Amino acid sequence: MDQAVLVDQFLKLYYEMLVAKPVDLGKLYREGSRLNFEGEKIRGRESILAQLTSHPFSRCKHSITTVDHNASDNDGGLLEFVNGVLDFVQQDREGHALNFS
Repeated sequence: MDQAVLVDQFLKLYYEMLVAKPVDLGKLYREGSRLNFEGEKIRGRESILAQLTSHPFSRCKHSITTVDHNASDNDGGLLEFVNGVLDFVQQDREGHALNFS
């Protein structure tokens, strides 16, 4: 399968899960995975999942501006670099937009 198609499918799945059922995102991370979130460095599947499911937002929209991918030296995987904006809405309050990479 073409890498660009695979990346597009993965990103679609990831952001659908983030919005609909963030607890399922744990399936997409490994113990060696890392996440930087608002300056906090998080490592490991359970810690990342705890971070991603701890926010009480009722809706999340995303906008991806750029995607770069390269082959990884790790088991034939791909290394993705994605830039964009996440817009979190909590109950009836205004959204909280975050730029991400």
